[in-house]
Amino acid sequence: MTKFNPAQTAKLIKAHIAKAAGYDEKARQNEVSAALYLIQAKAELPHGQYMPWLKEHDIAPRTASRLIAEHVDPAKRAARMTKQNEKGKKDRAKAAKAEAKEAKAEADPIRTEVLRIIGGLDAMGIEDIHQFLQEQGYANAPETDDDFDDDMEDDA
Repeated sequence: MTKFNPAQTAKLIKAHIAKAAGYDEKARQNEVSAALYLIQAKAELPHGQYMPWLKEHDIAPRTASRLIAEHVDPAKRAARMTKQNEKGKKDRAKAAKAEAKEAKAEADPIRTEVLRIIGGLDAMGIEDIHQFLQEQGYANAPETDDDFDDDMEDDA
């Protein structure tokens, strides 16, 4: 068995962590390799030197703890992967919905114009809206809220 070399072990751990991104079997193998090297380093280093060693070699203590915990208890890794997959699905669905909405607005110039007008209407009062409707050629626009209510009753 080769003698423990802290610097070389840190390089190996960092290389395996870098390759561990993803969900495939190769990523899993790299996570296991990193965990095994971390366990070896923890066992070989003098008491109280493990955390300073991690920091010295720019290895995140949380990442190290997670890798070791998931190596010891694979159910923890499965739970993390499921959570990441669900978050990724939600993010992708949200992005797709936003893209579809943008594409629909670009494809329908009338809809875009209506949305622009409605956006302007939000800042208007009832008198402004009435004037705007008359300017747009809606001669039958109700004068007041009461007239609108009467028109609605007539339609019913």
